This record gives sequence, C-alpha cells and structure tokens, in this order.
Amino acid sequence: MPNSNTTPIKEQNSVRTTKWAKPEGKWSGQKKYPHGQYVKLTVTFLKNKQYQLVESNTVSQCWTRTYFGSYKRDENQLFFTPQKIIVRTFATKADMKNGNSSAQEQISQEQFHKQFGNQQISKLKLEQQQIKIEHDHEKVILHSKD
Repeated sequence: MPNSNTTPIKEQNSVRTTKWAKPEGKWSGQKKYPHGQYVKLTVTFLKNKQYQLVESNTVSQCWTRTYFGSYKRDENQLFFTPQKIIVRTFATKADMKNGNSSAQEQISQEQFHKQFGNQQISKLKLEQQQIKIEHDHEKVILHSKD
C-alpha cells in the first residue's frame, strides 16, 4: 500500500479525513502509443525536497532525460523545477534497455528553453493511491514502486 498523509478537510459541522499519496520513495508510470512505443516517467523523491525524474521515450526516437532539481508543495500539488538535465540518446530500444547510449549531454538550467522550448517544470497532483504528473505535454499516472 502506498505511503499516505492524512489531512483534515472541514465540512459542515464535521471533519472528513482525506489521504493523499506521500511524496516519498520511487513512483513510476507510462503512456503507451501505437507500435509498442511509450513514454515512461519514473520519479524518485530524495531528501530536502529534492527529486530525480527519468523520462524514457521511444516515440520516433529512443532517448532518456534525467532531471535533477527541487520541488515546492502547495496542499496536494507539487511543482518540480529542474536545475540540470542529462540527455542520453540510443540507436535502438535494445540499446536503451541495456543502457548503451550513443550520445550523452548535460544541459544547464540556462539552456533548457533553448534546447526544449520551455523550462521543463512539472506539475504533480497527489491523490489517494497515486500521483498524476503533467510533464512536457504528457499526462501520466504514477504508482508507488516501494
């Protein structure tokens, strides 16, 4: 069972308790596309409101982006702001699975918009048993891997 926080919600003359998924450990999910292609997102929550987000993409090309940064929390929402990104490209899905990259590049925060067209900020919504993430035009449901 995923980790959860308990937050009271006030209603008319009563208090109802809502459990939200707790931002701890590792969470993962994927969005499938035709022909066996996919975008997979894996989030690891680190200490001191730091995170690592790995985006694996096999749609048209095979690549991964590993984001490192910090997050802010507002009730049941988190906002990821990366400080650096490591991009790896692969010739095939098999190479990607085996970690045999054909190129690797580290991109600084100042270059995000130039490289990707935006600042790569992710928005997450904590729900009862899962986390919904909106990242780079993808919407994916994450489930706890712990």
